[in-house]
Amino acid sequence: MSEMYLTKATAREIIKEISSVIDYDLNLIDNKGTIIASTDETRLNTYHEAAHLLVRDSLTELIVQYDGQYEGCRKGINLPIYFTSKIVGVIGITGEPSDTIHYGQVIKKMTEMILYENYMVAQQGVDQQSIMLLINDLIHGNFDLLYHDVEKRLKQHNLSTQGPFTAMVIRYSSAIPEGGNNELYNAKQAIIKRTISEQLATKKILSAFSHNQFIAVTNHSMERLMDIMTNQIAEIEGRYGISLLCSIGNTYADYTDLQKSYSEAAATIQYYSAYNSGVLVFSSIILDFILNQLPEIHKQNLCNQVFKNCTLDEIKEFSGFIRAYLKCSGSIHTIAELYFIHKNTAQYKINKIKKKTGLDMRNHQDFFVLYMAACYV
Repeated sequence: MSEMYLTKATAREIIKEISSVIDYDLNLIDNKGTIIASTDETRLNTYHEAAHLLVRDSLTELIVQYDGQYEGCRKGINLPIYFTSKIVGVIGITGEPSDTIHYGQVIKKMTEMILYENYMVAQQGVDQQSIMLLINDLIHGNFDLLYHDVEKRLKQHNLSTQGPFTAMVIRYSSAIPEGGNNELYNAKQAIIKRTISEQLATKKILSAFSHNQFIAVTNHSMERLMDIMTNQIAEIEGRYGISLLCSIGNTYADYTDLQKSYSEAAATIQYYSAYNSGVLVFSSIILDFILNQLPEIHKQNLCNQVFKNCTLDEIKEFSGFIRAYLKCSGSIHTIAELYFIHKNTAQYKINKIKKKTGLDMRNHQDFFVLYMAACYV
């Protein structure tokens, strides 16, 4: 098991770092007695009997008084390296024991600290990979017959298996400002990514970064997620001066529907590709989104048919008014207040549109045709 913690690569890194602060030859030996890293490359992969004995007998130290006292050993001091209360290797300092003994405990602690830091970095990478795999399975419907496994993984990452479930996508600009410092900008991006990930985690939102955007799943409803992300985006943009765009899919009762929620969030952020900041929800753009799935030739034919008797200025005027009419739920009073016009003016526009197109906005079927045409202008 020690190989999991004290690999040859880690051992080389430890020797390199410690050798910069001490002027003695150093050896890192695994718990089988093989030197896996050394400042003296001629000793690599050779047997070190003293280290083997130290591990076998769980000694606190083993001093070699003279060269050859133990097989493959030179005079110096050898100390155990502990990780999770187990000896995973030995650090050896070559030199007069009376001199090297003063450095022993310091070097031992430095070695254990570096080993622990490397382990934590690696563990974070494993955790992030596990999260990415889970999110990928959820948003692509990779369940097969492994429902129990998915539910177990959800619980491991502090998500309920009972719902609700919502997916979202967060995108931010990654372009380097003109004349900007590339290294400084990359460092800033790394900080921002870590900040977003950590802040989402505190809100019980599971996220992973992929292709310049975050993909996230959560037990929050769409409405709750809107509130959370509105505040989060404002805070991050204010602190780092970077624009964030978040799109949220619909909320579903079952995690097997997260595939739908993600598709909706992805479609929303794609539909508003020209935007660079704010919080968008699929439910607010669903009509426009569906209407825009029609082939361009059908869109153009509809516009030509509906507005065939209108001038270009009238088409522009009518289209804006038709959209406003839907936004205000057909309320003449609301339209008048919102656009600072008299109610009679609003009524006049409705009658004018009917006269020019033959379609009455107050009729639901006629209005739907008018709205479709207005969307395609």
